[in-house]
Amino acid sequence: MMAVAARSHLLRAGLTGGCLLVAIWLGVRIIAERDAHNSLDKLTRAGADELISIFPEIDSQREYVVPLVRDVLAGVEQEEHANGGAQSVSRKQLHTRLALVRWDASQIDWLLEQLLLPQTDLDYVAAIHWQLQGYAREVAPRLLSLLRDEREPPVRRFRAALGLVGLPRDSWGDQLLAADLELIGREMTLVFSERQPVLRTLLKPIGVELVPILDRLFDADGVTQDQQVNAAVALLDYAGQDPVLLTRLVTRATMEQMAILFPAIADDDSVVVRDVLLQILGQQPGGDFRQLDRVKLGRHRATAAICLLRKGDRRRFFEVFRVADDPEALSQFVARCSKYGVTATELVECLADACELRRSTLETANRESACCLYGLLIALGNYPLEAIPETERGSVLAKLQEFYAQDPAAIVHSASGWLLRQWGQTEIVEQLDRQEVLWDPTGKRDWFRLRLELQPRLMDSNNAPRPKQVHFLTFVVFPAGTYQIGSPAFEGGEDERERGEVPRSAKISRPVAICDREMTFELFDLVDDGAWRKKVQNQWGWELSGQSPVCGVSWLHWMDFCRWLTFEFYGQDDSVQCFEAYSEFLSLEGINFGRQGNMRPDRAGFRMPTESEWELAARGGQRTAYAFGGDTALLGDYGWYWDNSRRRPQRTAQKRPTLSGLFDTHGNLYEWVFDRMSLDLLPNVLEDHLGAVIGDQRILRGGSWPYTADRSRSAYRDDDDPYSHGTSFGMRLALTPTARLLEVSSR
Repeated sequence: MMAVAARSHLLRAGLTGGCLLVAIWLGVRIIAERDAHNSLDKLTRAGADELISIFPEIDSQREYVVPLVRDVLAGVEQEEHANGGAQSVSRKQLHTRLALVRWDASQIDWLLEQLLLPQTDLDYVAAIHWQLQGYAREVAPRLLSLLRDEREPPVRRFRAALGLVGLPRDSWGDQLLAADLELIGREMTLVFSERQPVLRTLLKPIGVELVPILDRLFDADGVTQDQQVNAAVALLDYAGQDPVLLTRLVTRATMEQMAILFPAIADDDSVVVRDVLLQILGQQPGGDFRQLDRVKLGRHRATAAICLLRKGDRRRFFEVFRVADDPEALSQFVARCSKYGVTATELVECLADACELRRSTLETANRESACCLYGLLIALGNYPLEAIPETERGSVLAKLQEFYAQDPAAIVHSASGWLLRQWGQTEIVEQLDRQEVLWDPTGKRDWFRLRLELQPRLMDSNNAPRPKQVHFLTFVVFPAGTYQIGSPAFEGGEDERERGEVPRSAKISRPVAICDREMTFELFDLVDDGAWRKKVQNQWGWELSGQSPVCGVSWLHWMDFCRWLTFEFYGQDDSVQCFEAYSEFLSLEGINFGRQGNMRPDRAGFRMPTESEWELAARGGQRTAYAFGGDTALLGDYGWYWDNSRRRPQRTAQKRPTLSGLFDTHGNLYEWVFDRMSLDLLPNVLEDHLGAVIGDQRILRGGSWPYTADRSRSAYRDDDDPYSHGTSFGMRLALTPTARLLEVSSR
């Protein structure tokens, strides 16, 4: 009995244990299936960036999850088949295939095709990398071959590269070809900026190898602004530990690139960064530099100066103002400083240093300190007066008035007057403009202001003389000497160079004074009581003020004007007249232009400049295409031409003066000069040249409001009939300063 009872007990215990085991098994299975369903739900709902964290969970539940994944995939494919084929891959299909590929190699081809499609989100590339690691030696050669297949579209080849670099390096080799990297770098910068962070992460394994390509694309011709920005961000990521490269990149940066890169060197006070900036700033263009190369170097030097200034170096950046015969770096600094993060306060602080430098050299023929002041003053014109700290504003304005009234350099005089007008201090300028400043025959001051007490030419309605009027004209003096004119002739030199712009030496045996602006109606109206101004206004609908340049007056009438002005200033003394009387010929047809062929520049009277005088004055010693350099993008800051003139001449002296102290030598109005045009080959050295001996056409210089930038170059020459009244023509007065000038001015 006891044995039977024992066996019965054991049987019951076994059944109970078995049931318990079954229950446990069922419980585990239920939990596992529940977890599998949860994992599947997470898989199908996950974002692309969450997949990699889910895949290990899927792997650990393979037995339960894989069948569910296959069922989901089958359902998706059946649904797509019923709909006639999917137009786009659903997230559910992509996620399930990614989960299956670890145990199902048949998914590889499909996933690789998705990888290569541009519409597949870049966030999935990392997930595809992750899941294909086990097939790397099979997949990598296929991707490498596709990367190098020039028959494939670049974007597809780039996608192949993205897939390739995420695989173990030993599966595809240690070295990418230069052509591979070129394509990867170029295509990388073409991707929209919002996808760049993902892209940089994907390409991190070859980031160092991409640096030379990105370096080249950083400022390559033809790349878009977005590409430049993308290259800058990638270089900061891949080469952020290379201060030399980063510093060089900053000096080549656009405004947008500067904002990205400068913070990386802003607080770096190492000798390395400083020395790189100084080395770039100290470079000078070679004599045979092409125009575009000069512009590029000028931009780099200007940005290096800006970096030094922003890093607190208040003196060494002054090197940017050292100008020999190429002002590109100075002009680029002026144009860039406000856009590249320099504050008005910083410039004001630098102005104090420049004033100290100017005081120490004022008694010498020191152009460097004058150029330094000029550059800072013109740069300040980029800021409103309100940007100057209120505590500094009064002293800055007082200093500008002092410069305008007393500084002996024409470029400082012109720049300070221009800045005062920019800041709305017109009354102060007008008051100073009514103070006579005598010509300085010693040459220590290279500008003077004439006071002219003039009798209007026409009588009043009672046939009585009109009251005299007082006018003032400012002249810039260019000393006797030899000057280089014309466009450089070396291969690849000045853009748009023309046949008649042969480089020459121009010798003048006496100083010449050139008016700082084109002749305005304020003075010209005294000749005809404003009749010409009214005629132009009525014909063209232009509103012309007293400061508008006189347009449409013929070469012959300008000769007559010069004679009238000379008599008014010097008195009825024909011995000071530069031109012969000719008014009796003006009303006759078939004018004998040979009679108008003489000019006496040795006399003290008012006259037109010769062509050589005009160009040496307009250039101000610079050999570049324009007096400010060679960058046509800056032309709108210095002159009025087709792109900015609003199809009419503009008031004089609004644009920046050049390094000669003159306004509007580029554009606004063509300016008549004395010389006849000749196509004959001129000698290489022109000595007190007065132009061709015969010929009817007279030369025009300086470009004009209805013409393109190339015609505003310093070397450009045009011509027209001397009786032409083109509304794009004007004139700038010249005279030869003599003892007679001092004698009359001192009365």
